[in-house]
Amino acid sequence: MDEELKKELDQLAVNLAAKQDELKALAEEVKGKLEHNEKISTDTKESADEAIKQVNELAQLVKRQKVPEQKAKDWGSQVINSEEFKAFEGRNGERMQVKAPASLLASATGDGSVAAFMGRDKRDNIHLPQRKLTVLDLIRAGATSENAVQYSRETSFVNNADVVAEGAKRPQSTLTMESVVDLVEEIAHSLRISKIALSDSKRIQSFINGRLMTGLNKKLEAKIVAKLLAGAKADTEQVTTHGVKGYENANIIDKIRYGILFSALEDYYATAVLLNPFDSATIDLTKDKQGKHLVSNPTGAGNTNLWSLPVVESNAQTKGSVLVGDFDQACMLTIREAPYIELGYNGNDFSEGMITVMSQLRAVLEVYNYGAFNKLAV
Repeated sequence: MDEELKKELDQLAVNLAAKQDELKALAEEVKGKLEHNEKISTDTKESADEAIKQVNELAQLVKRQKVPEQKAKDWGSQVINSEEFKAFEGRNGERMQVKAPASLLASATGDGSVAAFMGRDKRDNIHLPQRKLTVLDLIRAGATSENAVQYSRETSFVNNADVVAEGAKRPQSTLTMESVVDLVEEIAHSLRISKIALSDSKRIQSFINGRLMTGLNKKLEAKIVAKLLAGAKADTEQVTTHGVKGYENANIIDKIRYGILFSALEDYYATAVLLNPFDSATIDLTKDKQGKHLVSNPTGAGNTNLWSLPVVESNAQTKGSVLVGDFDQACMLTIREAPYIELGYNGNDFSEGMITVMSQLRAVLEVYNYGAFNKLAV
């Protein structure tokens, strides 16, 4: 924090404390007079009103002067502002790495989504109209120091809880779990860029954010979606299990509502609807008999909602299929090594005036109950 601003805030705090003490003294004076049935003078009332007004004004001023918590810098900015990059610019034949600061991973695994450390804003901002949701916004982030994670996955639960008479035998419920060991996977790719670009820090920043991190995001998203689709319950199985009638003739919007129901029957509550862009467009373009769009607003902005849930588009989602489920509680992306950027000379880079830029991360998706996810054929 700027030293001058700190002094100003400290002085405001002192002034606020003094006014609060003054107001407290007036309150004690009024209380004493009331206890002795004494009349409160007009001057005392006015002094109290003025003190209250000043306390409120000072409190608001302190609040406005507080420096907002800074967002984590994007990956490109972290690289070009790092000491490693500044040193690398003047040397040949060496490599450099820029890793995620510990605070960034800690904030993401504390209360944020995967998007928090993948170069996108945290979930606090996902409702901004210009911000389209991705799969990474839906899933919690965790951390590990191991190359494999072991956890328990629920496979079935029979709830036999019931009202029982005194002394009667208590019914027993059944919870079946399986032990799962998932290996951490590494996702990485590299691109070549002209060495001349090193002197243009803004270009390097744009290159890292626009190409390297975007590519990493897309592959990570594809891995997440593929794993969830592989284990999600099929709608045909759910229809049979729960005896749903008329599902086969339902339209895509109604089937999504059934998918939300199927998750709820497993005691999970769906947080999003995942669609292939083609199927999402089909829903958006659906019209009534008057030619009006049923769901979308062509002049609107932001995300489409269906049944009060956000619709998320992904090319990783199979066309003709919808994934509905609890992306927040039923799974978590565990990070072994947060994304980092590496620059260096590879192969003929030096003689050809090029630089290789690589980004990579190591992570694994833990799925605690596939029953929370439903795969619907549309």
